[in-house]
Amino acid sequence: MASRITDFFARKNANSTTSNTAIPVLPDVNDREMPNPDSSTKKRVLKLATVKRWINEDLAKDNGSIWMHYEANKQEHVENLYCKICQKYKEQICTMKDFSYAWINGSKNLKLSIECKRSCKFEVSHSGIPITRKRDIMKEQIKKKFELAYFVAKKELPFTMYEDLVTLEKHHGVDIGNAYVNRIECADFIDYHGEYLSKTLTNDLKEAKFYSVLTDGTTDCSVTEKELVYVLFASLGITNNELYSKLVGFGADGASVNSGDKNGVKALLQEKSPWLIFQWCVAHRLELALKDALQPTFFKQVDQMLTRLHSFYSKSPKKLHELKSLHELLKNTFDFVEGSLKPKRASGTRWISFKLAALRLVLDKFGIYLTHLENLAEQEGNAEIVGYLRRWKTSQMLLHIAFFIDVLTPAAELSNIYQEEDIDIVSATSALNRTKHKLELYSNLRLQDLPATKYLLSKVDKQGGTHTYQGIEFSSIQFERELELLKAKKEKHNY
Repeated sequence: MASRITDFFARKNANSTTSNTAIPVLPDVNDREMPNPDSSTKKRVLKLATVKRWINEDLAKDNGSIWMHYEANKQEHVENLYCKICQKYKEQICTMKDFSYAWINGSKNLKLSIECKRSCKFEVSHSGIPITRKRDIMKEQIKKKFELAYFVAKKELPFTMYEDLVTLEKHHGVDIGNAYVNRIECADFIDYHGEYLSKTLTNDLKEAKFYSVLTDGTTDCSVTEKELVYVLFASLGITNNELYSKLVGFGADGASVNSGDKNGVKALLQEKSPWLIFQWCVAHRLELALKDALQPTFFKQVDQMLTRLHSFYSKSPKKLHELKSLHELLKNTFDFVEGSLKPKRASGTRWISFKLAALRLVLDKFGIYLTHLENLAEQEGNAEIVGYLRRWKTSQMLLHIAFFIDVLTPAAELSNIYQEEDIDIVSATSALNRTKHKLELYSNLRLQDLPATKYLLSKVDKQGGTHTYQGIEFSSIQFERELELLKAKKEKHNY
């Protein structure tokens, strides 16, 4: 029976009984029943007993009980695994190669990897550098960085300087590595240094038979009180665990907080160590003795001049620049001994040697200071400067400056000896006797024969009724009268 190909695609009647080639109707895609993935793939469940077996058997050699931590639900199914060591040292290991947060935030890869056993086996490294050699190199690099951090702490530099020092070392060809090169690691290194030094000092004190404690305080440039505690001991290898039983001496300044008999440090220490000997710092005691001795004298006015001059020029760069310009004009006219020009600070917590240095500078630059103040008074009409000139531009002030230089020179030399690190009772007594001998020699000299006073009188130009020193004129009558009064004071006080 002949047929065409188009007859094959012709729509047939669904009720026709003569058709043997009815085409089945495909169901719509939306009517299909989608397979359930849960029915074909089972979710892996890790039982709590399995994890415990891992810890007690498979990971026992690797101390799994120490570092492994897990979370389990009510059905005793483990949901997350953690590493305690990784969580504790997250900041230190986060920059390492192949780092992952999986064991920090919780790992869901809940199966025992065969790689763990493979990693525990010893294998020969085929690296270009042997493992032991790598460790030696890293050890040397870390050692250099520890030394740089110690230098930063010792010199009280900012931690950012550590990074610059590391860069400089690399520039010089030093093999220092690329790890631990920022300020955070520098702070960690310094902490380790501090812990080590603290432990070392504690152990040394425990081994020392006796020790003494010295303390003092001062104010730094940030107006912050800093307290220094110095421990002196001899390490002889004698062990004793009772620290207070070894304490035999305590040295400090004469402040009541240290030397008080009721609530002072001395009293508190003597409660536990009744045999304690308190030693008043000889340098501080000398300063207080000089302060009390000079209080009723003309030195008070001289000290005020030193303080005002330092404050006047230290707070005004413009005035200091003018002073330097004046010095350039007059340096070939007058004979100057001292090299500096800016008035030195002599007030506050300053030793007597600082006051002596300030006095010598004022005597050496007396004419320049007063000439500059006179020019400022004429230009600005400043009443304060006029008042300074009225008190300072006198023969009495000039003569007393030279006289107090002679008075304080032996005391300043003694003070410097008392401040030496290796001072002891023998050297302190010897220095005191030498100073007494020098003062006796000075007391037998005439005023005009004392070194500083003699130098001043040799530089005074006497013409007519005027005495002139570095361009500053004084009345001859007034100058000679003040000189005689000062001679009388010296004879009266036997100096």
